[in-house]
Amino acid sequence: MPAANRNVIGLMVSGFAVLAACTPNAPEPEATGPKSMNEQTIPGEAPLAPAAAATPSAATPDNLEQPAPGFAGVWAMDDKDCATPAKTFKLSAQEINMTPGERACAVKSVSSETPTGRSMIYTVQAACLTEGVESQDTFKMTFGASDTALKLQLNDRDPVTLMRCP
Repeated sequence: MPAANRNVIGLMVSGFAVLAACTPNAPEPEATGPKSMNEQTIPGEAPLAPAAAATPSAATPDNLEQPAPGFAGVWAMDDKDCATPAKTFKLSAQEINMTPGERACAVKSVSSETPTGRSMIYTVQAACLTEGVESQDTFKMTFGASDTALKLQLNDRDPVTLMRCP
């Protein structure tokens, strides 16, 4: 909150405290008026949020649910392979599983760029386990105008084209 706003609110609180000390006690209306100082309104201003400064917001960037990235889903090298789980790739913002039993990865970070209108490039850093061997891998996933096909490149290997499974 800017310092000027805090000063105005501080003066308002001080002024109300003085008024409250000088005003004789009158019965409070049942449920029609504001309940606390934080709920008071200034003519022409929006009401202050109750205890906003004292209560941390539950909607912080760290705990907001992020939408699934465009690469999330089940993929295969050929449409016909979608019916065979052993020939599919399961990709999400949390995990990358390439052909069950071959490479399982926990995603550490995802970045994206949009070089042209409908194209999208995702770069994923992941901690992987392949046949008992741990590795730190980089996946690059490139979409063209269609989101039903992508090129997947693992580290410095040649990219492969994957088709989105229904």
